[in-house]
Amino acid sequence: MMIPPSVVFIVYAIMTEQSIGRLFIAGVVPGILTTLLFCIAIYLQCVRRPELGLPAPSSSWKAKVLSLGGTWETILLFAGVMGGMFFGIFTPTEGAAIGAAGTVVITAVGRKFGLAMLSRSLQETLRTSVMVMIIVTELGFDPIWFGVMIVLVTQMGVITPPVGVCVYVVSGIERDVPLQTIFRGAMPFLLAMAVAAILLIAFPWLCLFLPNLIH
Repeated sequence: MMIPPSVVFIVYAIMTEQSIGRLFIAGVVPGILTTLLFCIAIYLQCVRRPELGLPAPSSSWKAKVLSLGGTWETILLFAGVMGGMFFGIFTPTEGAAIGAAGTVVITAVGRKFGLAMLSRSLQETLRTSVMVMIIVTELGFDPIWFGVMIVLVTQMGVITPPVGVCVYVVSGIERDVPLQTIFRGAMPFLLAMAVAAILLIAFPWLCLFLPNLIH
């Protein structure tokens, strides 16, 4: 959710009248930070329990590059939205619409689009919108920084028991794995995001220096 184009950032920007472009840029460093903390969490888990991360067989650089084939949709969408805004081809608001439309096209081409997915997307958007609508900026927080924190705690919420929606999605896919096992497996990542939240609270410039630099 932190890496653009983020639906939560778009909803937050619309509801609070903030710049979608600045929010997208503000999410880059926290997104990288969160990813690094995830890597550390995985490493520590594998040190403690080596069976969780057995060494993979060696492979050539060609095989490694070809293995990225399943990520081309995300890379293309990210490059298109961010590149279009960076070079002034369209505004951040238009970029949000292009990102949303591109997502629909990609899911339709991949034959992953359906009424169930649409219903779930609408429910998650409504939940996020309602959450954002109760924010008061009068508390004196920088709205860009606060938007990043909203996305971060939303990420925490979707894997936190007992209503972690992402955990239930994984449970629906891997029906042989007990729900409590999946929740336990999500805990190191929840802890990593808690560390990220502490760092972003202690050092708000991690969110703000890129938007301010571009501004």
